[in-house]
Amino acid sequence: MVALWAIHPLQAQDAAHMPEGPAERMEQTQAYGQALRRAVQQVWTMPATLATGESCRVHIRQLPGGEVLDAEVQPDCVFDDAGRRSLQAAVLKASPLPYAGFEAVFQRNLVLNFVAGERR
Repeated sequence: MVALWAIHPLQAQDAAHMPEGPAERMEQTQAYGQALRRAVQQVWTMPATLATGESCRVHIRQLPGGEVLDAEVQPDCVFDDAGRRSLQAAVLKASPLPYAGFEAVFQRNLVLNFVAGERR
């Protein structure tokens, strides 16, 4: 299993499209993160070379609607080359990522941190 550790927005959102309160926004952001995680997990074949607990951050650029334009593994990723390639390919293959229902918390640019865990 792969855990989504954090979503880091890299672009400010229009305040008119924000949920009303901080708690509501946090709840929607967490749900969005879970949806993104599930979408990538469904198509990711994690190499056997990855050890439990290893982590890798991926910068994702996407369009409204969830179409992934680019997925770039970050330099601090501790995955081996096979793990890096497989995660990057999974993000691209998962396109379009979830969007409907998450318009208020959608981020065009974001960083997802995946942590290797138990095999599915």
